[in-house]
Amino acid sequence: MYHMSMFTPSRVLCRRLSRSLVAALLLVACVLALPHPAAAASDHTRIPQDHYPSLYVHYATAANTYASWTDLDNPITNNNPSAIVYVTPVWNPGGVYASAFDYANVGVWYNIATNKWSIFNEDNSPMPIGAAFNVLGLAQDYAPGYAYTVTAAALSANGSSADLPIAIFPEQVLFAIPTWNGVYDTHPLGVFYHYETGHWALFHEDGAPLVPGAAYNVRIDSPNAIYYAHTATSANSQYGYTSLDNGDITDGDPNGIVFVMQHWTEKHCFQTTYGLICNWPLAWSNSAVSVFYQPVLQRWCIYNDTGAAMPVGAQFNIFDGPML
Repeated sequence: MYHMSMFTPSRVLCRRLSRSLVAALLLVACVLALPHPAAAASDHTRIPQDHYPSLYVHYATAANTYASWTDLDNPITNNNPSAIVYVTPVWNPGGVYASAFDYANVGVWYNIATNKWSIFNEDNSPMPIGAAFNVLGLAQDYAPGYAYTVTAAALSANGSSADLPIAIFPEQVLFAIPTWNGVYDTHPLGVFYHYETGHWALFHEDGAPLVPGAAYNVRIDSPNAIYYAHTATSANSQYGYTSLDNGDITDGDPNGIVFVMQHWTEKHCFQTTYGLICNWPLAWSNSAVSVFYQPVLQRWCIYNDTGAAMPVGAQFNIFDGPML
């Protein structure tokens, strides 16, 4: 765990990238490229935030953080153990770098002592004071979100994946996050469409088996301007990150609230008038991921928290939330 209060904001990105296989030349480029991390808010037309009253940025502070978790405070999720909560770690909300960053795989749980939902580190490492997270909280009756618990019947033969119970289309955009019910999930989580069963499924990016009894919050959305899939390419990726390109939605907007879910495409074949055509698996990223706004590119980016190079072909589901 790296506590980032020892770094000045303009050096945070450089420090993180130095954890990967980046040479000294990159560090020089970072210093030159990031003298002004804050960028002006855009005039882009966005969905009004009152459509998502519990969409916000949360900071871990001394007042709301205890050991490995930080309590959220929102009227929709407070006193509501049935709420559906999603989070994505963010480096620089509004273009301003947070004073610390959380590199752990995170989950959420309902804290009965405070009657609030909390973000926690699955490995029980201390939650850094100053870490920032994009948060979306939904009432349980909000149609696209539901709570899911892995069952033995849902597991694949080798236990590496678990089918979700709702049969939906492969074009849908899914998000999931572990919810603590006594079972921890310390592995980076991903989703993929299981063509053999016709269901979306959860899996671990590092190949670890899923555990019966583990619980997750799941959200399903139809693809549109703010819910979409992103693929890392040689043109939009370098070192440990890949940059998003979503036109007037988040490009040039450091105030956007972006959520990310790792997404893998398995091999599948289908018959056409020209014969059998097969789509081959794409790469995936064996790392927890976060988001940050790159002021030089003026785009939001997805970063591998391990510092590993972003694999070309890695896929992600994206939710570009309304601006603050």
